[in-house]
Amino acid sequence: MHDRCLQDLALLFQGLNLQGSSQQSNIAEHVYAKSLADDLSDVLLPAVLVTTEGGEELLEQESVENRAWGYPCAVLLVDNAAPTNPDIRPDLLSWRHSLMVAVDEAPARSTRVLASTPECWTLSLRPRSVFEKRSRSGNSGLPSYMLLVSSFVVICHVNEARNRS
Repeated sequence: MHDRCLQDLALLFQGLNLQGSSQQSNIAEHVYAKSLADDLSDVLLPAVLVTTEGGEELLEQESVENRAWGYPCAVLLVDNAAPTNPDIRPDLLSWRHSLMVAVDEAPARSTRVLASTPECWTLSLRPRSVFEKRSRSGNSGLPSYMLLVSSFVVICHVNEARNRS
């Protein structure tokens, strides 16, 4: 279920067709659902990584028939240029805003919040720093050539039927 949430969020973000002000800063096709433990050498920068790193599943409610879970998905904007770079900073702020608005508006756009996860009934946001202060690699888990620029967490709230034997 968690993997489907990741994949669906990546599809949602790809569908935004995010473009930058310069050819080098377009990330429309640079959205990936990946674990930071995966080989990230195929990631084109700048990029959006949707990952499970740094979050714990939340058991929100439980009954005899079903369980309500919160699956956290970290959304990381990564690049090889610092967010203080005046050429890319406006794009980063715009992309972050667009991604967060897409998450916020997803439940209102359709009866199915995520494309292939009908169990997901809503999404919620947990903002993090607009611009991260971490240096290259540091403790972010990213390769040394990637810089964590900005991030936030999306909680996918799902209802799962309990197995009754």
